[in-house]
Amino acid sequence: MKAERARALLASQLRRVCADADCEQLAAARWPEKELVRVAPSHCDLCAGSSQRRAVRLLAEALHDAGISRVLLLGGTPPQHTTLRDLLAGDPVALRLIDGSMRAHSGAEAAQQLVWAQLLVVWASTPLHHKVSVAYTSQVPPGLPVLTVTRRGVESLCRGVAAQVRRRSQS
Repeated sequence: MKAERARALLASQLRRVCADADCEQLAAARWPEKELVRVAPSHCDLCAGSSQRRAVRLLAEALHDAGISRVLLLGGTPPQHTTLRDLLAGDPVALRLIDGSMRAHSGAEAAQQLVWAQLLVVWASTPLHHKVSVAYTSQVPPGLPVLTVTRRGVESLCRGVAAQVRRRSQS
């Protein structure tokens, strides 16, 4: 009981963060009123020692700052989609993920997804058949930002999208 109260008190005043520059920057922005305490990466409140988790936090922060909460992602594999969903669990970012190796979608199906989206991301270096992507990329609504990431891996996707969103927001 006493230990639980002590943990709660510490959590209300402190945040544990590793020495990674991204985690330090994210923590300072997310918890400006908290004292940041440097810990081993495995104990970091942001990344828990995972470079993928850190990259997802960077992505979520960039999307939040840009006012984007609905992302349509073309490409990637079911295991990559599961990883993204798991890492974004509890975050207000909503994802719709299109497996690029599956059947082609009709223009009407794609149009519905595009109307919902605030950002379209084309994950070009993953399985993404032209017959799938063209249903989306051929009818992008005016004003819908389209970003392309050409590197594989969830971490690379998240870092690539975060960087492009930040650049677009600054211009």
